[in-house]
Amino acid sequence: MRISIFGLGYVGTVSLACLARDGHHVIGVDIDASKLAMMRDGCSPIIEIGMRELVAEVVASGRVEVTDDVAAAVHGSELSFVCVGTPARPNGSQDLRALEGLGVQLGQALATKPAPHVIVVRSTVLPGTVDGVFAPLVETHSGRRCGDGFDICFQPEFLREGTSIRDYDAPPLTVIGAESDRPVRQLRELFGKLPCAFVVCGVRTAEMLKYDRCSRRDGSRVHGHATQHFHCISPAGLRVRRVLPAEGLARPVARRCSARRGRPGSRRRPRE
Repeated sequence: MRISIFGLGYVGTVSLACLARDGHHVIGVDIDASKLAMMRDGCSPIIEIGMRELVAEVVASGRVEVTDDVAAAVHGSELSFVCVGTPARPNGSQDLRALEGLGVQLGQALATKPAPHVIVVRSTVLPGTVDGVFAPLVETHSGRRCGDGFDICFQPEFLREGTSIRDYDAPPLTVIGAESDRPVRQLRELFGKLPCAFVVCGVRTAEMLKYDRCSRRDGSRVHGHATQHFHCISPAGLRVRRVLPAEGLARPVARRCSARRGRPGSRRRPRE
């Protein structure tokens, strides 16, 4: 499969290297010229166990290319992973400028692409962001509605710093938040053989699972936990009955998130 990855930070670089290792042709996209130069030279732009060797290997294989041209990457691939950062602002809200800017550029690129395309958001966002912020930008600037030539879904990642390659190969579960069949089929082709459950749910439910797993404290009581997130779930249009059973399936993720920079429940955001 031909895949483009937008954002060569922690999640983007690990995803690029592992997908290329598995035989896919991957286009890495970033606005940081120094990251692109490092990747062209076969050097990892992040410090992570095993990544230096893996990046060198996949770049040498010829299955990796990098660019800052969003349109060229979209036209040269059939599926795009969005891995741009969504850091916290001083007031605690999310800074979505990178995600919003990319939504505009992706829409402009899709306006001139006749072939179907799937966009997979992996950036950590509050529930409702994909449907309420990102997708409308893509639709406006492409002149199309989602489902008309392109699909947008959300796939949370559960990578821990220090064991990211192992976590990529053996995640606690694979969650696909989608409202149509095409992204599910393509992501099942990529990740369906991993040794874990493959869970399909709504986009907002998947967003809630990711955001919740990396923000809650281990060992919190179910009642207190549900109360704590009621104000986040309800405005996003989610039903508590939908979220909590899925969280039970995702319970091992809480332990995995605890190893990331910033303990669960802290104000520090996980790196993208």
